Amino acid sequence: MSRQLWQVRGSFIGNDSRYTRTEFAKAVVEGEDVSFSLIDSQVLMDKHANKQFEQIVSVD
Repeated sequence: MSRQLWQVRGSFIGNDSRYTRTEFAKAVVEGEDVSFSLIDSQVLMDKHANKQFEQIVSVD
């Protein structure tokens, strides 16, 4: 079994002192949902299109 290393980066843009720790935590959890959906999509595309994708970029 091959070992995959995921390189994940993220940032919070446009935040200020109005945002609470809870809101940041919610944003992280929502981002993880999107990331896992993208990974699932990549696996399906690799399988059905018979192509290997090196990178998926998500811009909100």
